[in-house]
Amino acid sequence: MPSEEEAKKLIDLENAQALGQEQLEAGKEQLNSILDKVQEAFVAQGEQLLEFFPKLVIAIIILVIGILIAKVLRGVSTKILQGIKIDNLMESTGIQGALSKMGITGSLAVNIPKFVSFFIIIFMVKAAADAAEFDDASNFIQTIFAFTPKLITAFLIMVIGMFVGDIIQTTVFNTLDAKGLDYAKSVSKIVFALVFIVFLTVSLSQVGIETELLKSTVKILLVGVSLAIALALGLGLKEHAGNIVAAVYVRDIYRQGVAIDIDGDALKIVGIGPVTTKLQKENGDFVILPNSALVTTKVKGRASQNPHILG
Repeated sequence: MPSEEEAKKLIDLENAQALGQEQLEAGKEQLNSILDKVQEAFVAQGEQLLEFFPKLVIAIIILVIGILIAKVLRGVSTKILQGIKIDNLMESTGIQGALSKMGITGSLAVNIPKFVSFFIIIFMVKAAADAAEFDDASNFIQTIFAFTPKLITAFLIMVIGMFVGDIIQTTVFNTLDAKGLDYAKSVSKIVFALVFIVFLTVSLSQVGIETELLKSTVKILLVGVSLAIALALGLGLKEHAGNIVAAVYVRDIYRQGVAIDIDGDALKIVGIGPVTTKLQKENGDFVILPNSALVTTKVKGRASQNPHILG
């Protein structure tokens, strides 16, 4: 007969074996459960792949058709635009110059078909995304399409602004240059900048960009420039302002090369500037007089045999 201690050890061993068997069975069950889940996942993925594959094929077909349509329309529209000579038309109207100032160069007969074909492809990409049920991609492209009209409107406003600004700039320059004003180019550029800022503000508002800060800044700059000019003319440049105004009358009365007589000195007009006039003596020396002196001083003309009073 085994002793009481040995009997106890045998019982503990049997219990340990039973516990180990139970844990082994539990482990087998867990392993089988994991394998079943993995199998189910693979089966589900396979079913989804089989379900998605036809949609993917349809999406690819749509993309291919879209690319072909885009290429055909691009070629046809290029030939049409070249046939009507749109580049010559835009050049003659000045629109091409406005586009060039915006950094858009090249032939419109080529660029416009590219733009059209690009949007056709984007549209077909959205159709393909819908067919493949790529909702995120489809929604993103839909957002682009919703924003496009505003973007095109803003672009057209800027083109019109450049066109109008260029016309106004040329008109101002030609008018002032005809008067012989040296600062005609600078003034025309300032006028163009003001026109550009106005159209830029309208264009940005079309795309939903806040322009209140820009408007306030422009107002402050205009007020500041106006005050600066007023103070400069009123305080420090009063005499120069008179000479600048006098330059307009001097250019109307005299021409370069005219011989005149001032206080008994025989002089010849060499150049008329915005503030002063350059005169040359008979010995070759030069004299600089303020423009106002030629308006207020008695000047005798020596262009003919019988001198007469010019001013």
